[in-house]
Amino acid sequence: MSNVLHKDQWGETNLTGSVFNFNEYEFTFRKIDISNNNLRLFNVSVVLHPNTSISLNETDFSDNVLVYISPQAFHSSIYIQHLNLSGNNLNEMLKHHYSDFEILLNPLRKLKVFSLSNNGLTTLPKNMFANNSELRHLDLSDNFLIQIDFKFKHLIKLQILDLGGNRFRVLNVDMFLQCENILQYQNDTNSISYNAGDSKLHVILHKNPMECKCDDIFIRSVEWIENSGFVRNDELLPVCSVDNKEFVISKTASQKTKDYCRLIEVLRIALIVGIVSASILVVCVIIVIILRRRLNKKNALERFVKKIKVGEKLKNLIFLSFCNEDGDYVLQNIFPRMKEEVSLALECDRNLVCCGEFNFKPGVSVCIEAMRCIEESAVIIFVVSKTFCEKSWCIMEVDTANAMRKPAILLMLEKVKLEEMTPYILKLFNRYTRASWVKDQNGGNPHPPWPLIIKSVLELGSYFNVKNQTREEYMFEQYAADPNVNDVSISTYF
Repeated sequence: MSNVLHKDQWGETNLTGSVFNFNEYEFTFRKIDISNNNLRLFNVSVVLHPNTSISLNETDFSDNVLVYISPQAFHSSIYIQHLNLSGNNLNEMLKHHYSDFEILLNPLRKLKVFSLSNNGLTTLPKNMFANNSELRHLDLSDNFLIQIDFKFKHLIKLQILDLGGNRFRVLNVDMFLQCENILQYQNDTNSISYNAGDSKLHVILHKNPMECKCDDIFIRSVEWIENSGFVRNDELLPVCSVDNKEFVISKTASQKTKDYCRLIEVLRIALIVGIVSASILVVCVIIVIILRRRLNKKNALERFVKKIKVGEKLKNLIFLSFCNEDGDYVLQNIFPRMKEEVSLALECDRNLVCCGEFNFKPGVSVCIEAMRCIEESAVIIFVVSKTFCEKSWCIMEVDTANAMRKPAILLMLEKVKLEEMTPYILKLFNRYTRASWVKDQNGGNPHPPWPLIIKSVLELGSYFNVKNQTREEYMFEQYAADPNVNDVSISTYF
């Protein structure tokens, strides 16, 4: 009956709700072949004459499109020894009719060869082979099985378990134990239920995407394959892959796998050591750079303070710029306090804060004197008020400081709207932090306090002094500090 109903002739065929009763007709059939038809459903009950049932040895439903086959189809076929259900879609039956699929083989107690190959199966019912203790050949190849979760340890006559072409990555422990249970029976030549001359169990595992791993499960799988004797030592050996290379899991696989794992472990440790060493080296370099910069900054600050104290090139630490309208308040409350704080911080008796009222030479252009004082000062502090932003002389001093690229700090005497500020004052206001003067009954105090302001002035002055130094000036300072210094030192700043 094979090749009777082709897909291109009749489409799918469904046999449902029928009873094929041949109980009154005696036939002698050795094999019924319904393969290569377009049979989708076989939901029928088949009743055979007792002699017909005895004669029927083999049934073939392969290469159809079966999604369901009724357990009642085999109730009268209890003597069948070969059943082929390969090349169908019985995974659909497993998903939607699980209980029927589990008892499908229950009547077939004489079954010796059974194939469920190429059915898209992802698992099998736990007790599917409960009544099939005569099985010799179980073909589950070319499915999507990832582990063995059905019972088969009672199949003590099993000679071939074909699991090739599935999705096994590792072999689970339950599979080991069940196979070993079968082998224990087969090695017992005194067993009544097993003939000593029969072949021992072989497991076919080829064409599975097994992964070469170094975990305990994979190592045990390899050792089991090596020592058990279940797996064929021929072209059907399983293969695992790593780094796009394939390794045959053979009798010598255990030692090869362990050697490979040792190599991987050595490489892993070497990689970790390399990364840690590189990280430590980078951290050390960063620490050295940070410490070097701090030391250079400290040394530059010390040299700058020495230069300011002796009045070399820069005669003043601070040029205090303010408008005439704020002059009385500034000269009474801010200027003397600033002079005192600078002298205490630098331990210097010389006046290091200059302003127009005390440092402009008489009879000289105000513009020229303002330029001279700004040029001879390290840092400019602008006492900013609304009036300051309106006065042309104040604006001239601001622009002069900007043109000379002098570092500047804003000391806000009062709140000033942004639109009232000059462009350079606005730039300083928006880009840099500033100080403010808080008035009180004692004349007021700056915020932040004087020590922090003086520290900022020294750091700004030191930074801009180093930045604007020529190569010759820098080398002269280095040599003055250390006569043994060489030319390599200039890389610190240049």
